Amino acid sequence: MIDGRRLREISEYFKILGSHTRLGIIELIGKGVHHSRIAEELNVSLPAIFKHLELLKSKGIVKKEISGDGTVYVLTERGKALLFQIKKFQDIVWDEKREEYEKLLDEIEGEMQRL
Repeated sequence: MIDGRRLREISEYFKILGSHTRLGIIELIGKGVHHSRIAEELNVSLPAIFKHLELLKSKGIVKKEISGDGTVYVLTERGKALLFQIKKFQDIVWDEKREEYEKLLDEIEGEMQRL
């Protein structure tokens, strides 16, 4: 069993990942999208994006880097690992949803054939 301290640490990450905006930020940063473009993509104000980025930075998920164009945010190794796990989880959920959808379509098709 995981000890209490580790469970609290893990729960903090789940709180952070509980925001669809932060999940979107992590995904877009992983694609190399600049923070100003992220605000447009997610339809969120730039100040709000910066607040999310600071939280993600405080947990070691993103970091600031200086480039020729100014400051950019990039995923840390921890952030890359999180993004990988998020995508893996998304694939599992999508496969389950697709299977449910296919089953429903089969049921509908069966009902239509009986009519």
